[in-house]
Amino acid sequence: MDKNYWESYYAQQNAIMIQSPFAEYVAKNLIAICNSLIDLGCGNGRDAIYFANVIKMY
Repeated sequence: MDKNYWESYYAQQNAIMIQSPFAEYVAKNLIAICNSLIDLGCGNGRDAIYFANVIKMY
């Protein structure tokens, strides 16, 4: 699988763009303590977008 495959895959998806329960847990329990985060996951970026907005609050 290559870049074109994934670009096509996500272009055709009606991806859910709300954060995952895991992202909520991390934000609630870890970001306030650490005040930084690296998202090395895969997917459509929904949690990365959520984390970017949450970190702005701290």
